[in-house]
Amino acid sequence: MKDACYFIHDSNARYDPKILAMRAVFGMEGYGRYWCLIEILRDEDGYKLEKTKQLYDAFAMRQKNS
Repeated sequence: MKDACYFIHDSNARYDPKILAMRAVFGMEGYGRYWCLIEILRDEDGYKLEKTKQLYDAFAMRQKNS
């Protein structure tokens, strides 16, 4: 059985002007990374990440490995 939290988002989010602007710069890869970040935040207490050097290093490492 899958142990996952569910969260709602609009099925037409891809047409939001801010999302379109992001996609214009970063393409669908950026759009995927955006939703990955949203999923990470959903799993955190208070939906927030503490800003640390390790956090930035981890995101930089994900960027290099994908």
